[in-house]
Amino acid sequence: MKPEFKITRNNEFATLNVAGDLTVQFCDEFKKQLLQFSSEDIDLKLSLALVTCMDVSSIQLVYAFKSIARLNQRELSIIFPVDSDASELLIRTGLMKMLADVPQAMAIN
Repeated sequence: MKPEFKITRNNEFATLNVAGDLTVQFCDEFKKQLLQFSSEDIDLKLSLALVTCMDVSSIQLVYAFKSIARLNQRELSIIFPVDSDASELLIRTGLMKMLADVPQAMAIN
């Protein structure tokens, strides 16, 4: 299913809501959306709650986005997929811990 992207804002943060498949065929569009989203001047929230499928291309983009936000001292939180297959992929590969908002020392436990 082709992904849908929507940016919403309130007084505290901007949210990029993503729904659908985040696979290699859609990674150019996802990258464009992340670049546009990064220009927001308030705290950021990336919602992957409605993502139904992910592959390494989208996971790399999310990780790079989080790394850039951290380097730029930007507040970024990630809401992980509700879909059990997408969540299971992140858990089994250890990427859930890498993307989570916990210190790396705590993620090892």
